[in-house]
Amino acid sequence: MKNEEGNVIKWKEEYSVGIRQVDEQHKRLFDLTNRLIKARKDPAGRESLRVFLSELMDYTHYHFQAEEVLFGHLPTARYHKAEHAQFIESLKGLTAGFLREERNLDSRLLSFLVTWLRDHILKTDKRTFKHGPVVREAGKGASPESSDSCPWAVPAACFILNTQKKRKGI
Repeated sequence: MKNEEGNVIKWKEEYSVGIRQVDEQHKRLFDLTNRLIKARKDPAGRESLRVFLSELMDYTHYHFQAEEVLFGHLPTARYHKAEHAQFIESLKGLTAGFLREERNLDSRLLSFLVTWLRDHILKTDKRTFKHGPVVREAGKGASPESSDSCPWAVPAACFILNTQKKRKGI
């Protein structure tokens, strides 16, 4: 399951949706998932996992908001948003299990993250962005990480994303 760098999930071009900022955010989610491996081995144990879960939840919210700005006008948006909401609920459940000190949580979390990321990106995200040429054009060359002007989104969404970035120090 792990590659030579000790990562469980490695970015491949087949995961690209063709929009730079979405691909970069997906890569970050891959990195966060791979950090779980390190958190599992950390002598600090629970504290390391707690920090990881908090960071994962925060970044996932940020990423989903950014994606939803891009595809919100498409007819399939409600289904895509429903998948995002289901992921958040599952992650909340796993986090609650962690707080209750359930056994094997880190293994279940890792399996859930790897499976969900691969399936969601390769199926839902690729389908959404493939059928949204306006979305694809809007996203080319723009990145919420690189610009406060946020030219790829509507002003209200820019305000929300930039406020969240500043609050989180992103």
